[in-house]
Formats: sequence, structure tokens, C-alpha cells
Amino acid sequence: MYNFIFCFFYHFFERKKKFKSIFVATSIVGLAAGLHLVLLYSIIKKIIGFDFEFSVSTYGERKYFLIVFALVFFLILYFAYYRNKGQEILAECRGQQFLNIRNGAYIIAILFLPLIMILLLN
Repeated sequence: MYNFIFCFFYHFFERKKKFKSIFVATSIVGLAAGLHLVLLYSIIKKIIGFDFEFSVSTYGERKYFLIVFALVFFLILYFAYYRNKGQEILAECRGQQFLNIRNGAYIIAILFLPLIMILLLN
């Protein structure tokens, strides 16, 4: 699913904006993965009642605590999509047609339905 998002947005920006950027496609994959993680957290919070509380008291301490998670997330994205793996994924999806209505609807379902569900669950 994330490879499909990567290829879709790579070809979208290649066709519409006339530039080839693996970074933009990787960023959108990170956004989708983040949305799915937050959706999973919201479902767990709603069903079980578990809420992740911060044991730190100030804003600065929370910021330093969360930066570790953000850095690990970006490192995973970097090694999964941005290095040579991005070129391999693009080589696999060469010749496929990505910019059509069916794929656009699939992208909307992948990105916006989790966002709507997160808002409804909280």
C-alpha cells in the first residue's frame, strides 16, 4: 500500500509539476503512515480505554521526549524509501498507469478516511 502511495505521488508530481522528487513522495508516505498510526492509537484508546500519558511536566520536556520518536520515524522512512529502495520501487512500477480516477479514489480512501475516522473517534 505504501509503495502504491509512493509511486502514485511520484508520477503525479512528475506529470503535473514537471519535477522528479523522491523526497516529496517519501514525505507523503510518512504522512500516510503517521495517520495510520494515529488511527490505530485512536481505536485502541476507544476500545480498551488506554491513554498514553506523558510523565513529564513541561512543554520542553515533552518536546525532547517526542523528538526521539520523530527521529526514529524519519530514519525508517529514509532507509525504506529515500535511498536506493526508492529507485527499486519506481523500477517495479514502470509502465503502470497511476493517474486515473480509480487510483485517485484509492488514494483518497487511504489518506482521508483515516483522518475522518480519527476525528470521529476522538
